[in-house]
Amino acid sequence: MKFKVGKQSFCSSLNSCIYAILFYALAFPNSGLAKTTFLLDNSTPSDSVKIYLHQLRQNPNLDDVRIKLIDQLINYGLYSIAYEQINYLKPGENADSSSEALKQKILKNYKPISGIIYRDSKLELEKQNLLNSINIKQDADNSGRLLSKLNKYKPDDPDLLNLSIMVDKLFAGKFNEKEKKKSAENNKPVKLPKSNFTSKNVNPFDFHKGLKVVPTTYIYHDDVEFQYLVGGINAEVGLNNILGFGVNFQRGHIRIPEKLMRIKRAEVSLFIKPVKNLLLSANIGEDLIGDEKSPTADVELKYEVFPKFKFNISYTRNDAALVFNSYHLISKRILVNLARLRGEYSFNKSVKLIGYYELLKTNNTVMAFESVKRKFPSNYGNNFLIGISKGFGKYFTAGVEYFYSDFENTLPIYYSPQNYSHQSLYCSIYIFKRSRVKINFGGKFGYISNEDSALKELNSKMSFTVYSKLIIELNAYYNLTKRYSGNYDSSALSISAYWSLIK
Repeated sequence: MKFKVGKQSFCSSLNSCIYAILFYALAFPNSGLAKTTFLLDNSTPSDSVKIYLHQLRQNPNLDDVRIKLIDQLINYGLYSIAYEQINYLKPGENADSSSEALKQKILKNYKPISGIIYRDSKLELEKQNLLNSINIKQDADNSGRLLSKLNKYKPDDPDLLNLSIMVDKLFAGKFNEKEKKKSAENNKPVKLPKSNFTSKNVNPFDFHKGLKVVPTTYIYHDDVEFQYLVGGINAEVGLNNILGFGVNFQRGHIRIPEKLMRIKRAEVSLFIKPVKNLLLSANIGEDLIGDEKSPTADVELKYEVFPKFKFNISYTRNDAALVFNSYHLISKRILVNLARLRGEYSFNKSVKLIGYYELLKTNNTVMAFESVKRKFPSNYGNNFLIGISKGFGKYFTAGVEYFYSDFENTLPIYYSPQNYSHQSLYCSIYIFKRSRVKINFGGKFGYISNEDSALKELNSKMSFTVYSKLIIELNAYYNLTKRYSGNYDSSALSISAYWSLIK
């Protein structure tokens, strides 16, 4: 008898047969279903199930048969059962590679399984944290919740009994001093895995299928009363794990005491990720500043050479008033072309080397300056930064950096220094760091050699995870430096919400 696998009626009957056999084996644990696989060959599927179920009752350790079973379960669309069967393969180098290949095949065909994997791995790490930690009141509550989740999602977890005993002791307050001391020595929190939520603003290397919406607001203000305020929304759609599109709409203004210019921005984006460690992104659009249009573009290539070393190359075209935050260019549209190479190398988990080099070119222009119409030439400039930082534990980081900037022409209409350099010490500390809330404060103090002056900066970053699909971030800084022969201070604040609506 021949079956047509594509017919719905056959699939329904096949699934019913297989689930019936699975139910039968669960009802009789000695039948070994939890460690049993069967091969679907040219005979009828239900007969094959019975034959190989019997075969594996005799020997539940036939991994080659189990692998063939998993492969067939995937073909017949029983992805959840196939994924569960992978856990019963014996450990070993060959088994590990086979397991990973099968998991990838399941994920390719059935995306909801990725949510199950994330859930199970998160439960496992939470469990290990709690088994190695005794904070009586907090862990009693957390352990109780975790125990309920494990009973629901992983009823066969081998640590369920130990966790149940621990919860009973926690609520009864029966831990003795010896157990508390031992727990304190072993209390090494395990980092939870990253969720599938991503955005180009968060981690561009994690590009996933789904819809992400990112509302943003940014404001910049300096001591000459130049203000740049813009807010809007960015939406990205990942059609699959390789290709994605996005749109960006923003409105705002640039302002000085004598004048205000409205800004409207519209951009479209394309994301291509041919391999897991390479991402190409492009944004093309237009700014309407007052009544004049100013084209914008941003193209970037990010590449992770190996886990410790990554770099990106980018090209940006934007309006000079927004790039230089220039008081004098509020009514004049001049384009800036900027190319940048940035790299990052981690010597180990705590020591990191970062640096970038960028080239700038601005167009020439004719404009009124100090009541006189003047012609300003095109200008070329370059900026270079290198720094190294070291983390001291989970909460404190310190480092040093060197910055150099040089332009062909020093022009009064925007900041364009020659042979400017500073050396700085900087640090940051988490005053609060939990899974859902992180609050960081930092500072920088440096010496500007050609100005014989000091550079000072304060900054802060706060992150709030409202729930697994919504993260809100706030970034702020205040900077005091020297431009030409006078002091210059500026401050900025940005607020972003990363919202994953569809995965």
